[in-house]
Amino acid sequence: MRRRLVSNGIFMVAVLAACVPWESAAAAVHHSSSSWSRHDCAVYVVSTMNLLHFRNGRPLTSALVQKMAVTHYDVYADQQVSDLYFIEPMTDGDSSVGALAYHMGWLVPMSVSSALDRLHVRHAPGSAYSAFHSDAKQLIGSFSSTFPS
Repeated sequence: MRRRLVSNGIFMVAVLAACVPWESAAAAVHHSSSSWSRHDCAVYVVSTMNLLHFRNGRPLTSALVQKMAVTHYDVYADQQVSDLYFIEPMTDGDSSVGALAYHMGWLVPMSVSSALDRLHVRHAPGSAYSAFHSDAKQLIGSFSSTFPS
């Protein structure tokens, strides 16, 4: 278990490093590099879902798949707050089963919807909750798994 947490931590640090802008401003304008950067951030953000567990150690993602029929996860970037992202677990019929916020630097994503209350997901700060409900968002990725492939 400890080895898995360490390897997940190393992976997350590597992906987070990919999200930090390191190129010159001129290079950042190039469409394909910015698209890859956004994709890498989306991969990192959705992978933070793997850090959410119940007290018994069962991953939250397994409950979402088995009890709520989640088939994919949509990741959105907040258009007003930099480094704020939202994850919506979705069913096959493209219905959201709730929403989580993740701000770069947080340990884990936090709930911004009452639908995840029964799963005991920690609530996000009020600013993230408000941003989810009022700010413009841009879809930056949709994933069938929370594990990078």
